[in-house]
Amino acid sequence: MKWNIVADSSCDIYELEDLCEEANFSTIPFQINIGDKVYTDDENLDISEMMSEMYAFKGAVNSACPSPSQWEEEFMRADMSIAVTITGSLSGSNSSANVAARNVLQAHPEKKIFVLNSLSAGGEIALILKNINELIKKGLSFEEVVKATKDFASRSRLIFALTKFSNLIKTGRLNKLAGYAAELIALRAIGTASVEGKLKMLNKARGDNKLINVIVSEMEKSGFDNGEVMIGHCFNEKSATVLKNAILKKWEDAKVTLFTTRGLCSFYAEEKGLMLGYYSKNMPVFNM
Repeated sequence: MKWNIVADSSCDIYELEDLCEEANFSTIPFQINIGDKVYTDDENLDISEMMSEMYAFKGAVNSACPSPSQWEEEFMRADMSIAVTITGSLSGSNSSANVAARNVLQAHPEKKIFVLNSLSAGGEIALILKNINELIKKGLSFEEVVKATKDFASRSRLIFALTKFSNLIKTGRLNKLAGYAAELIALRAIGTASVEGKLKMLNKARGDNKLINVIVSEMEKSGFDNGEVMIGHCFNEKSATVLKNAILKKWEDAKVTLFTTRGLCSFYAEEKGLMLGYYSKNMPVFNM
């Protein structure tokens, strides 16, 4: 195989539509640890069961990133590999992929490997992966694909909206009192990925209608204009559909896709969480 497009399971997708004939697409699963139970974030994962166990368990929970050996196996499958990982600020996946790339290139200097730290997760990574596939289909060289991928990623964005905060509390990413108080008053937290790839809160809202309005407003502020949007939802198709319609009302030529979040993003976004990646070519560069 000439090309391999590979990502960790934070990308939230299992396959790429209209995959280039010269390319393979694969994802490497995270593991989610809830007590003594280990859930592998692949196509066989029962996310509903995992979420039920997660809410029932009162102790510490965590996730484990793919190992370098898993990335190495993928990089050995093709002459040229493009890998996209969840933000390196919140996970070791990017470090694992870079270790694997160095190991493979040392043993096989004829191969070409590029690892992109997305500084993000979910729908934004999915958009980057879709774009990589389109670039390869154009017949671009490895170096041209890498350059164009960096440019695309610098103009894409992520917005997430949360209604539950138990895992952010359990993993130490949110103050316990603030998190429980927010859930008590049905507060929605709207955030993004910062330049450093960390969680950054943008706004808050009470109720779904206000939430949708805030998200559309934040998209407009960042320069979005009739591009592509991928909305991931965790058991919240209703709100995702309302958001899709609001985006299309504002930008009628936008392309909006809905999908359900995989295990890792469901684990952190939690029930009713929304994660949307978006891109339009005239958005300002987000320094990566």
